[in-house]
Formats: sequence, C-alpha cells, structure tokens
Amino acid sequence: MRLCAIIVAMAGTVLIASETGIAQPPGGPRPKQKEKLGGPGAGGKGGKAAPKIEPATEPKVEPKAAAPKTAVPTLDERLFALYAVEDLINDMRRPRGFPELKTRVVYHRLVYDILRRHVEEKNEKEWRDPEFMAIFQVYDARLSAVSQGAKELYDSMDRSQAALKRKVDEAAVQALTTGLAYSFRSAVEGDSDAMVFLTGALAANEARAGKQPEVDALKKQLTEKLTKTVAGFKTLYADEMGTAAKNFQAGVEKSKWRDNDFVFRLPKGATSRNPFVEVWRAEAFCNGAAAVPVLVKQSEECARAAETVPSGAAFDPFRTIFLSVAGRLANKAAEKDLGAVGFPASAAAAPKSGALARDIWSNYLAVEKIDRNINDSVVRQAFLASAYAGNFDEAVKTVESRAGTQSNRAYPNRAPVYEPTASYSSNPVFWYDAARVASVAGKAPFAMKCLTIAVKEGFNDADAAKFCPDLERVRTDEKTKALFNNLFEKKGRR
Repeated sequence: MRLCAIIVAMAGTVLIASETGIAQPPGGPRPKQKEKLGGPGAGGKGGKAAPKIEPATEPKVEPKAAAPKTAVPTLDERLFALYAVEDLINDMRRPRGFPELKTRVVYHRLVYDILRRHVEEKNEKEWRDPEFMAIFQVYDARLSAVSQGAKELYDSMDRSQAALKRKVDEAAVQALTTGLAYSFRSAVEGDSDAMVFLTGALAANEARAGKQPEVDALKKQLTEKLTKTVAGFKTLYADEMGTAAKNFQAGVEKSKWRDNDFVFRLPKGATSRNPFVEVWRAEAFCNGAAAVPVLVKQSEECARAAETVPSGAAFDPFRTIFLSVAGRLANKAAEKDLGAVGFPASAAAAPKSGALARDIWSNYLAVEKIDRNINDSVVRQAFLASAYAGNFDEAVKTVESRAGTQSNRAYPNRAPVYEPTASYSSNPVFWYDAARVASVAGKAPFAMKCLTIAVKEGFNDADAAKFCPDLERVRTDEKTKALFNNLFEKKGRR
C-alpha cells in the first residue's frame, strides 16, 4: 500500500514546467492555432504591389420611379475567366497577415482548377484559342510553386514541433524515474511518508533542471531554423506572385484582349465593365456610414454584377463572391432602415432593403457549393436577411438547420424540436441575433438557449437584451421569464 502511495504521489507532483511550443519568428505562423486567412506582403523581387481598386465616392441618389427590370447580358466566358485570373493574382498579392496562408492557397487551387478544367474542355472542343490559354495558364505554375512551398513550410513546422515534444517527454520521464528511485530508497530506509515524498520531489526537480538546458538549446535551434524557412517562403511567395502578375499583364498587352477593363489598365476612378472592379468598389461601403439609398444602390449593382457571370458550375465560386458582397450591403441597409425598433412586424411592413437582402442570400445559398464557405458568418447574414424581410419562419429554420440539432424523434404528425448546437459558433453576436430571430418566431425556449450560449461566449450587454423589441417574448413568456432575469441579473453583467 505504501508503495502505491509513493507512485501516486510522485506521478502527481513531478511536473515538467517546460513549454512544448516553439517560439515563432516575427510574422510567422502558429501551428494548430486558427487565425484569420492572410498572406505576406507583395514587395521585393516579385514586382510592384497589387494595384489598389479605389472605392467609389458616395453618389447622390435621387428618388425616381421604378423602372422595369431588364436582362443583364453575361460576359464572354473567356473574358470573364481572364478577369477572374487577374483577381486571383491580385488577391494573393494583397498585403495581409501570414497565418493560415496554407488554407488560402488551397482555396485558390480549388477555385482555379474548377475553372481550368472547364476552359480547357471548351478550348479543345470549341474555342481553339491558344492565345487565351497562354494568358490563362500563367497563374497555374506560379500557384503550384507557392502550394509546394507552403506544404514544405508546414511539414517543417510539424517536424520541429515533434522533435521538441520528444525532448520534453524524455526530460519528463527521466525526472519521474529519478524521483521514484529516491522515494523508494527513502522508504526502504524507514523514513516517514512526508520525508519519502519530499526526497522524491526534490530529486525529480533536480533531474528536470538538469535536462532543461538541453530542451532550451533545442528550442532555440529549431526556432532559428524555422525563422529561415519562413523567410525563404515569403521570398518565394512574393517572387512567384510578382512573376504571375508581370507575365499576365504582358500576355494581355500583346493579345486581342488588351482593350478590355483589366485592373492594371484602368485609370484611377474610371468606370469599368469589369464586374470584379465594380464589386470591390461597392464593398468599401460595407464599412462606411453610407445612407440607406446608397447601400441599396450598391447592393443592386453587385447583384447585377453576379448576373454578368457566365452560367455553369465552373463560374459559381465567383458568382457567390459577388452575391455575398451584395447581401452584406443589403443587410446593412435593412439594419439602418429599421433602426432600433427591431424586425418588421410582417413581410408587408418590411423595408425594400429587407426583401432585397432575402432574395440575394437565398440565391447565394442555392449557388454556393463549397460547404466550408457557408460558415457562421454567412448563416447569420442569411437568417437576418429573412428576418429583415419579415419571414420569421424561414429565418428560424435557417438557424435550426444550420446551427441546431434535432432533439426529438421524427414522427409523421409531430413537429421536430431543435436544440442550438453551442459548438457551431463561438461568436456571441451570432447567438444573440439567433435568439432575436427565434423569439419573434415564437420559439422562446430555443431563443433562451441561444441567449445563454451568447452570454457564455462573452455577450454582456444586459441593457441591449432588456430593451430589445425582438426579445420581448423571451422576457415575458412564463417558460423563459425567470431564466432571462437570472441570466442578466448576475453580478458583473451590465
């Protein structure tokens, strides 16, 4: 029994304080840590930085009679494909943070390959246009080089992490066995339990301290090596993307496509028939203080840009990009339109911007085939758009189907019951807005659970919850009233 006590005591007290992570170089990635998608700057040997698309100035919108909607002609497939390649190159060259570059490169590879397979097939069977293919394929080799560089970088990081972990584990095992050996000897000599424990702990700590310089030396060595690897990748990245831009522009200038509205040829602030230019200019209004009519106008422009995208699955990734910008602008307009009074009482009372937002996000969800893109941010925009349009049943169904789990068995005459899935999003605003939608849809218990998750994730604006018109049902329903009051009356929640 005493021997068991010694082993338990030693295993519980001999702790290795060394960190197992490798210190990252400035600007370097942090393995196994989710961060925003980004990439390195675009300076250096690779050429000039990607051209900036200047946001349009806020136009004056005069009220006028609604005109009948006319069909928007789609762009020639080859011209759109070249616009898309230019945008992919410029996107990779925009100065952003380094972390999660691997994800970004993988996404570009996927989108480009979907389009590449389509244009190669069309060119073989119909276009027979080597000039177009030469320009289109400029990005392929450069993207492949960056993809390979990113893979080698992350493999190097994984190997370094594994090597350090082995060294730390080795130190831990040695410290534990040393501590146990001294404890056993102390016990054999008849020392008290306290003395046995103290002897083992001191011996273990001394053994750990003896191994720590080896751990620190390895950590320093691996970090220095990783810093050089990251620096080399950044140089490769800038060079490859700079070469892609240079070769693309040179190819266009010598081709029959040169008189079209490519970004690198556009004068600053010039009007453009390039849908990418128009959409990125409109996107600037998402973060500004534009008036509702301006936001609606810009949203409609982006929706029209989506209509110019050629039909077919190969072009859908770009169609969804345009629709997402259009939808965010329409949602922003609807939010401003409604102000602090909450969602409209019905579809008939919904503002024009709400109906516009709902149509756009419905189209987006119908077209988006890359499931990873339908994240919590997109789902939030979609259910808010339905609510802004006064369609609360649709809004809450979006929440339940995307961020909920059915909690009862399905029967022919029994409506399904859903529980919010807390792991779906760590954004407290997502759950607060989901609670608003569920509340106005008459589902107070579901709304209360969403509110609870929101608070758990960091929401602490009790005044907003207490006065929000959309949460009235949660505040007054007999099933949730006490829970609501308890949730927001806790100490420290204001």
